[in-house]
Amino acid sequence: MDRISSDIEKYSECYGLNWAEKKVAMAEADKPSCKILEPRPEESKDWENTGNIYIEGDNLEALKLLQESFKSRIKMIYIDPPYNTGKDFIYNDNFSHSGWCSMMYPRLKLGSDLLSENGVIFISIDDNEAANLRMICDEIFSEDNFLADIIWKSTKSVTNTALKIRMMIREGPGRQILSR
Repeated sequence: MDRISSDIEKYSECYGLNWAEKKVAMAEADKPSCKILEPRPEESKDWENTGNIYIEGDNLEALKLLQESFKSRIKMIYIDPPYNTGKDFIYNDNFSHSGWCSMMYPRLKLGSDLLSENGVIFISIDDNEAANLRMICDEIFSEDNFLADIIWKSTKSVTNTALKIRMMIREGPGRQILSR
């Protein structure tokens, strides 16, 4: 019996999602960007008054660049990641399970760092990766901050698929407002 007890003490128990290269994905969120964010007032509409930012390019690099100026200041994020259907569109939509998780993890982690105390993130996804997305979000945002799945069945879609929109909010006063 003592041998079993000592073996149990060696391992920390936890519930979560693990995949090949998860540590690499976690480290990716901490790697600095080698890119620069360059304003282009001449290509912008009402630059002086709007304060809006349009960023074109790799979203992981964009999220890294936004950390310095916008950390804990964003009120709402909406993302529509690849659903991993195996059908490439204008972007890669054919990841391995671990590849999809590794692509999503640093983006969600950086997004979480950008959210204000009462910020909210909405994520569109279909059933292909919904369970994995939930576990990654539970790890990053805490499962206590999950509010709801909103199911939307498109009548205009060729495949007429139902999409889930996950609503997660960080701790803070906004939680009471949104959960009423």
